Amino acid sequence: MRPSVHRVQPFMSVDGTAKVGATPIPIPPAITPLIIALSRGHLWAKLIESGEYHSVAELAGKINMDPSYVRRIIRLTGLSPAITLSILDGHEPDFLSLETIARDLVEDWEQQAEVWAKSE
Repeated sequence: MRPSVHRVQPFMSVDGTAKVGATPIPIPPAITPLIIALSRGHLWAKLIESGEYHSVAELAGKINMDPSYVRRIIRLTGLSPAITLSILDGHEPDFLSLETIARDLVEDWEQQAEVWAKSE
């Protein structure tokens, strides 16, 4: 398990305003496009679930992105917790890319685990 630290770190909210918060932040080995996409997917899903945005189309318009892209990224929140943690810890297989995972993601966590095990 990678260590985590408590940092007061500024970040930009979806509307472009700066926020500051103190939260435990895992130290990833490298910030990959897949890690960025996972972070965005969880943030965007939370914004829609909380009612801050009422639809993917509304959110996509606010952040100037195509709604189909936003939907694909939000689908990443369906990755099993074990696979998500593995990716965040820097253990993503060579074949795995944002494009392949967004296109081929199955919802069943057991099936995900089988595919993941074959790749290791």
